[in-house]
Amino acid sequence: PSLPLYPPAGTQTPAKKPRSRSILQSLFCCLCRDEGEPCTGTTGAPLLVEENGALPKAAVKHLLPEIKPQDASKLCVVIDLDETLVHSSFKPVNNADFIIPVEIDGIMHQVYVLKRPHVDEFLQRMGELFECVLFTASLAKVGAP
Repeated sequence: PSLPLYPPAGTQTPAKKPRSRSILQSLFCCLCRDEGEPCTGTTGAPLLVEENGALPKAAVKHLLPEIKPQDASKLCVVIDLDETLVHSSFKPVNNADFIIPVEIDGIMHQVYVLKRPHVDEFLQRMGELFECVLFTASLAKVGAP
């Protein structure tokens, strides 16, 4: 049996429980905190604690560098690199903008990267308006270059 998309007329839907923190706060709980503030998960408990109760140095390392003074008043926008800004392939293409040699399991591969049309102009304008963070789910040795 299929479920209706909407509740039948005259029925009340249960009220949603108010969220104690936003989805972004949950995802980025450890990125924008003060050095002395513990890094906590959704339960509020510290993620990593040494025997003496101190946080290990690795736990306080931020993923992002300090914000630049010129970006302090800007909103931060996260942009996905893969298939948004560039297209990457292990298959050779004649018009690649970049060819990145990558060693995977001891074998050298060439990654052929094509920039999307107008990507340079897009990033230039976005950088004027926002603090931009580029994200990739790819290997760091492919995404970093």
